[in-house]
Amino acid sequence: MSSTYVDGSTPLDAAHMNALQQKVEKGLANGYLGLDGSGNVALAAAARVVWAGDTNVYRLAAGAVVTDGEFHARQGGAGQVGVGTSATAATILFGSAGDTNLYRSAAGVLKTDGQFYAGSFVQAAQGLAGQVYIGAGGPSGAAGIVMGSNADTNLYRSGVNRLRTDGDFVIGGQLWTGTAVSGATGGIINWKLPVYRASDSAFLGYAPLYST
Repeated sequence: MSSTYVDGSTPLDAAHMNALQQKVEKGLANGYLGLDGSGNVALAAAARVVWAGDTNVYRLAAGAVVTDGEFHARQGGAGQVGVGTSATAATILFGSAGDTNLYRSAAGVLKTDGQFYAGSFVQAAQGLAGQVYIGAGGPSGAAGIVMGSNADTNLYRSGVNRLRTDGDFVIGGQLWTGTAVSGATGGIINWKLPVYRASDSAFLGYAPLYST
């Protein structure tokens, strides 16, 4: 005899014992979920937690849990984060509106479609000859850029409307100022600027600098 157990109605006698799941069905297909000796939920290595047939969580390998869909935290709040929200690119979405992102746009390329702010500094090509450091690159934390793996070349803000480097500055073409006028001779020469040839750094002389 087979019947469905109804709490408070089906008698617990020999004729109805097959209406109850037996201990040997623990952890088996169509069985029931059990606890181990420590009171933990015990799942077989290949077991999955599945909702509605389309959402799951399962063990990928030792110490690794995955889902085949998206994963969201702080859903609906300002701190919402969504991982795996795109089927075509590895993506992280931030905010309940999903208006801020960070994703893989190509091999070795990470991109955001919005703005990116750093509270400290940003460094590119770290350890290479083309290394560039953007942030507090000048003395006393002045805003600037530091270049080279040895950080031996810089360009920074030394004061209001003033840009400076602590090394040499070589120009391949011409140097113009915002007030340069063709044929102008200026006034009294207040300063002189040493000029070097770019090809061999040979000293060529001085260029006059006028106060007006």
